[in-house]
Amino acid sequence: MIRLRAALRVRPGEGGLVLRFLAVMLVGLFGATLGGAAVESLFFSRFGPHFLPYLYMALGVATFFVMAAMSAVLARPHPGRVLATLPLGLAVLLLAARTTLLLDQRWLYPVLWVVMMIAWTTQVMVSWGLAGDVHDTRQAKRLFPLYGVGLILGGIAGGLVTGPLAALLGTENLLLIWAAALITVFALGRAVVGPGVRRRRRGRRASVLAEAGEALRQVRAAPLLRWLSLALMLFALLYFTLSLQFAEAATARFPRTEELAGFLGGFMAVSNAAALLLSLLVANRLFARFGVPAMVLALAAIYAVGFGVLVAASGFAILVGFRFVQMVWVNGVWGTGWQALYNVIPSETRARIRSFMDAGPLQAGVVLSGAMLVLADRVLSGRALAALGVAAAGLTAWAMWRARRAYGEALEVALRAGNPDVFGSEDEPFTGRAWDAEAVQAALGGASTRDPVVRRISMEVLSRLDAPPALPALLDALSDPDAEVRAAAARGVGRAGGPSHAAAIEALLDDPDAGVRGSAVQAMRALGGGAASTSLRPLLTDPDPEIAARAAATLVASGDEQALDLLVEMAVAVEPDRRRAAVTALAETGADPDIVLERMSDPDVSVRRAAVAAAGSLEAGGAARAVLQALQDPHPSVREAAVEALRDIRHADPDLLRAYVERETGEALRYDGLWRALGNDGDPRMGLLASAVREESLTHARNALRAAALTGDPSAVELAAANLESRDAQQRANALEMLEAVGPRALVRPIVALWEGAPEPRGDRARALLRLLDDADPWLRSCAAFAAATTEGGKQMETLATLSAMDRVLFLRNVPLFADLTPRDLGRIAGVATEHVFQDGELIAEQGEPGDEMHVVVSGEIRAIVEDDAGGRQEVGRRGPGDYVGEMAIISDQPRMASLVCVGDVRTLALDRKRFERILTDRPEASLAVMRVLCDRLREAHGQLPSSA
Repeated sequence: MIRLRAALRVRPGEGGLVLRFLAVMLVGLFGATLGGAAVESLFFSRFGPHFLPYLYMALGVATFFVMAAMSAVLARPHPGRVLATLPLGLAVLLLAARTTLLLDQRWLYPVLWVVMMIAWTTQVMVSWGLAGDVHDTRQAKRLFPLYGVGLILGGIAGGLVTGPLAALLGTENLLLIWAAALITVFALGRAVVGPGVRRRRRGRRASVLAEAGEALRQVRAAPLLRWLSLALMLFALLYFTLSLQFAEAATARFPRTEELAGFLGGFMAVSNAAALLLSLLVANRLFARFGVPAMVLALAAIYAVGFGVLVAASGFAILVGFRFVQMVWVNGVWGTGWQALYNVIPSETRARIRSFMDAGPLQAGVVLSGAMLVLADRVLSGRALAALGVAAAGLTAWAMWRARRAYGEALEVALRAGNPDVFGSEDEPFTGRAWDAEAVQAALGGASTRDPVVRRISMEVLSRLDAPPALPALLDALSDPDAEVRAAAARGVGRAGGPSHAAAIEALLDDPDAGVRGSAVQAMRALGGGAASTSLRPLLTDPDPEIAARAAATLVASGDEQALDLLVEMAVAVEPDRRRAAVTALAETGADPDIVLERMSDPDVSVRRAAVAAAGSLEAGGAARAVLQALQDPHPSVREAAVEALRDIRHADPDLLRAYVERETGEALRYDGLWRALGNDGDPRMGLLASAVREESLTHARNALRAAALTGDPSAVELAAANLESRDAQQRANALEMLEAVGPRALVRPIVALWEGAPEPRGDRARALLRLLDDADPWLRSCAAFAAATTEGGKQMETLATLSAMDRVLFLRNVPLFADLTPRDLGRIAGVATEHVFQDGELIAEQGEPGDEMHVVVSGEIRAIVEDDAGGRQEVGRRGPGDYVGEMAIISDQPRMASLVCVGDVRTLALDRKRFERILTDRPEASLAVMRVLCDRLREAHGQLPSSA
């Protein structure tokens, strides 16, 4: 089972989700195949296929409106609940259609055919839309090909049983099986998305017409999209022209409804099976050899040859053979290739363009085919219509040839823009890695340009493609004058080369650029070979600790004891960067896991983070316990590394996880009770304590959720837990619903209760305060002591020197820059801030001097004055208490843009560049606050915002 899951690229915790979606795809298309064959056989045998051209025109118009409505649904923030309900509506529609057939009215059959086609389209869109809503982008890349296989297998199974079931139950009753399949899809869909909640309407979104208008402008502006639009219309015309001729021939050969249904179902099963084999075994090789556009163009050649044969000779066998080749190529090669052509479009607009092409040019082609066939039926014979098909195929081939040229130009643009989607490829179930020959050629061309930026991108692309044509270019680039190109080439040779290429990499081991040397070490380890032990030894003394550690790890893998001793020495070195590098290298070798576990309590945050991140790959029995403890680390980056490490640990004791979850849940509930007992009476000191206790409760709750995720659906639980931090109450409510639906209920339910409802004060405040004064956490004890202390009737502190560390925290809570930080984080900032007192008129900083400090104004005002080249001085703003100045110079690392002058006595808390950058790195909330203030500064500079007083 584990090997099968690995082969299908299903990760731990995803098994249940994958099985449900495979069932959605397989059961859904099983029913649709039965129902579709039944409806077509009923329509063809009882009404006649001669009316199809008129239905094509109606179908194109109706499908346009259906797709517009579906686009509106898919544009919702979370469309899953609506999508999951639609199969039930389709089932009711089919049951109603089956009931109307009891009337035995001939005119019902054309209507039923249109309903069937729309239901089929809607069902497929619902299935993929639901999958897109539940899976993230990386899951989609891994799992959607697997779901596509499930879709095809459902069609094969449905086609194989169509004939026997039609003979047994009657062709009309196959609609009941389709309806039953849709009800099953409805039940599975509801299980996937959960019960859901009523969502609040968000801001106004662009209308469907506005979206279509924007997509039309993009299509008109891009040569590739213009030619693809024309080609898609022509492909639709060719497809439905052949469909009409095939339907007429099949109806003439099988006049009885049940026989026709059996033939159509069997034909679909065989053609889908052949398409599946072609897709799995041949398609990727064709793309790699000839390129994606060439394989899309090949469909036009198939139409030209097929219609050309029909001009010379007609017959049922010829039509069936032509239709079979066409369907196999469309489903096995063309569909994948056509979608791949859109990869040159930026990802943020790709979905919009795809929707527009399917709703616009494709449906226009359907309507055009209907109109043309109506006219041809009156004036053309069968052979003349086939000749017209040859001409249309030639026009399609010309349009695709122009599209192919435009595709090459778009590849060059994508290469220069650094768009990796069109060049990269993901490992897919069954098929392995695939690449597009056109994309490879574009990257190879970029590797020889004079522009070093393009060469760098080309090397990055080629190093990830793992395509045989890339290796010679990678070897040539090892001597490129640009260091980043050499580094990327070395990584690529390490992936694509073999031991015989180690000599070429050795030349880079003494490269002057550290990044190149590091990539060369990485490549030598990947290539192997006996030369590594001698060529890497000089790097053990490399000034860059990362390179020295990588070289040592490679040598340890070959049994070098001296290299292991070096790593052990580095792990206890004084310099944090040496300890950090050693920890990562030791974890890779697995030689001394105890040292890695010891470093998880290192005083340096970066070392702890590296040790925790590495613990996921350790086989040591204490790794899981140590990682669980790291979830309590005060630094968020360490906690995040612990979550990732837990996902990688395969040998974690379930009883240990459960015990940890229960312990953390108990602590969360205990602190929640203390928080509710403290209440909120407006006292800022008591409010600070209450916030600190509340954060402590939620910290333990988050720890419990992260560990509980490993016993349920990790991805879903992590997603929901992240949304619990949202400011949007409705989004938090959605996250709570999701947790209850996908998490282990017995473990999650007590935790979820902590986020539900408004706080209701309960309990004895005095007793809660006493308990917090005796808490094991020194920070909470400090907050409790600060809240319990008297302040002489609330007397305000008059001088900065009298402010205690807790007074600073109280002040910093009202500074917009730090408003989203926890009290504990504010305590750390207060501890490292420097106090300054300035006199009236004193110059704090001068325009043009280097900026290495920012100031938070505690009292007084600061004028920002800009001096122009002529010596004129202009005041551009004033900053008062709670504002901050000087952050622009620190962020930009440029001289100060204005002089800062005191208005009256001014008191500030100052942070130097290193501490300010650390805050922005460690606390994304502070980074967002800085961006908001910078926007205000820009508006103020342009006169759109009043100066702050």
